Amino acid sequence: MITSKPTQHPGRPLVARSSAARTHGADSSRDASSDDVLYRGLESDGLREALRTRLVPLDLRVTGRTVAASDIRVLHRGELSAFSVRCGADMEIHIAPDTPAYLVIVGGTGRGHIVSDQVTVPLFPAVTGPGRRVVIALAADAEVTVLRLRRTTVEAMAYQRFRHPRKTPLRFAERMDPLDAQVRQWLGLVDRLCGVARSQKTQRPLAATAHLERVLVNGLLEVQPLVRWHRPTVDDAQAFCEPRLGTEITVRDIAEAVGVSVRTLQAAFREGLGTTPTAHVRDLRLARAHASLLAAAAGRHDGGVREIARQWGFWHLGRFSALYRSSYGQLPSHTMRFGTGS
Repeated sequence: MITSKPTQHPGRPLVARSSAARTHGADSSRDASSDDVLYRGLESDGLREALRTRLVPLDLRVTGRTVAASDIRVLHRGELSAFSVRCGADMEIHIAPDTPAYLVIVGGTGRGHIVSDQVTVPLFPAVTGPGRRVVIALAADAEVTVLRLRRTTVEAMAYQRFRHPRKTPLRFAERMDPLDAQVRQWLGLVDRLCGVARSQKTQRPLAATAHLERVLVNGLLEVQPLVRWHRPTVDDAQAFCEPRLGTEITVRDIAEAVGVSVRTLQAAFREGLGTTPTAHVRDLRLARAHASLLAAAAGRHDGGVREIARQWGFWHLGRFSALYRSSYGQLPSHTMRFGTGS
């Protein structure tokens, strides 16, 4: 089952998918050229093969029953490629650290999330790449637009820009901020690339699209921070928090345990994960509570909702229920009774 997160987070507006994803949404599939369709059907083997062949080497695991046909379409071909992926079942896409490409999920609809080296971030917009173990969890209602950037292309440009060591994976911060003006401008360029590609889909990539591809790769290097100096701080903070999720943890507690100032800790989380230490601890607690509720639904946990909430550091049941519903789209009592996706 997918522990899917919706695209809306407490205190933040719904993340709008890019117009590239809107243009190539469910309604437009009727008009898509058959040459654009890589796969359409109900069989997981066909979907797995299409994703492996055109996206990256991966392991596809279907975790729920099939409720509709899955669909993969090409939006752009070139050094940088764009695809529309529509799911017909809950599924997980597992990507190994030796992947030959960087993937950017630029927009979409539906539920899902990304786990990158045990760090969970919203489904889109987000960046994954070589050097980390990645799981992309998609619910049956998900449709996403995925940008594929060749590793050699990205790392060559990174070397030209700031002498990043050749053949060394770039570690982008996984989460992109959809409210950041530069990020929004970059997403707009993705829309433009797909628009140019649609107007030239019977031709090989021309100078206009090749130029846009270079601009997009350079733009990603410009707008999306690289995790460099702050990663050890974040790793140490996570190691401190993980066994203490059922107790009270303050930002100052974490900073003292890691040996940095509160300001440095906050900067590390902001630049490395795109969040705050408090929000990250809350999300970890919600994930543990979700797992306990699923265990209760399967008869492997004896506690009720209140006991599970307190077990993972939520002392106010009403607030826990509201946070849980915002993250998982249903009340904790519903998960305990039916499990996810019921």
